[in-house]
Amino acid sequence: MTESGVVRREAGGTANTPSSRLPAGDYVELHCHSAFSMLDGAALPELLIARAADLGYPALALTDHDELGGAVRFAQAGSEHGVRAIIGAEVTLE
Repeated sequence: MTESGVVRREAGGTANTPSSRLPAGDYVELHCHSAFSMLDGAALPELLIARAADLGYPALALTDHDELGGAVRFAQAGSEHGVRAIIGAEVTLE
């Protein structure tokens, strides 16, 4: 468990064992929803980036549902905090 309380796991390791801990710079969340994803995300894009910076993440991906409404705010916050902002979307196809 890291200082922030996040448990990181490697293949073959178990939670809270020394071999299962990854340095913060080795983890990037590639599936993250902001308040722009109705009923699925709660935090504003700027807050997600700020938290990623606090955790030492080198990058974070924003993958809101069916839109890119938070992309500009996310990218600007990424620049301000030194976190690479990866823009994506979860698109519904019918």
